[in-house]
Amino acid sequence: MGTDRENHDGVFSFDVADAIPEARLVKADSGTVVSLAGLTEKPLGVTTSSTFAAGEGTAVKSRSKPGTVTLEANGAIPFGSDVYGAADGKGSASSAGGAVKVGTAMESADADGDYFQVMLD
Repeated sequence: MGTDRENHDGVFSFDVADAIPEARLVKADSGTVVSLAGLTEKPLGVTTSSTFAAGEGTAVKSRSKPGTVTLEANGAIPFGSDVYGAADGKGSASSAGGAVKVGTAMESADADGDYFQVMLD
């Protein structure tokens, strides 16, 4: 791979397998397509925009990118706690069911649907 293909900002563009909301964890699906990550799947990163149909493009901030990402919570998550993947690509405070740790909460989320800042692993 030549240097003309390097990415220095950590944000990549991918097509989606189905509609994906903003601020959700995504995984590689097939080719260069992404889909929502489940609780046991290590994500590529977090979507920074919503898509409404298969084949649309979305921006994904990679988990190797410095700084934080905005993630949607599936329930209360305290500041400073470990964040795990959950169903539908959300973040969770629970490691139940073999959930993969995806990062650390840099602010708290109070309830399902709240958006909060996460430093990804």
